Amino acid sequence: MFGSNGNGGSLTSLISNGTKVQGDIEFTDHMEVEGELNGNIAAADGAKASLRVAEGGVVRGEIRVPNIVVNGFVEGDIFASEHVELANKANIQGTIYYKSMEMVKGAVVSGQLRPINEVSGTESGE
Repeated sequence: MFGSNGNGGSLTSLISNGTKVQGDIEFTDHMEVEGELNGNIAAADGAKASLRVAEGGVVRGEIRVPNIVVNGFVEGDIFASEHVELANKANIQGTIYYKSMEMVKGAVVSGQLRPINEVSGTESGE
């Protein structure tokens, strides 16, 4: 883990470039994917976690986190209970469920964008 200030500060987990991971991951603070992950990613219950899929990073699996920034490739659905940011190199193949979202010119989504209802946590319009 990186970024700990030794006083209970935020920790960052890193899957670095050139690293391939097979299996599901649960984390609490911040995670960065620069390599490849074949499995699901989830924030621990109640965690104010954030995930960044960097340019060149690959995730094949479902993602469930409060906040996510994508500038790499994701094959699978994304459930963001707070915020999604899609940078210019983002390539998503799956449905994105979001509370709020930013999408920069150049980002590609091959799937659906589905807002989450703030009151019930379900899709809007249901």
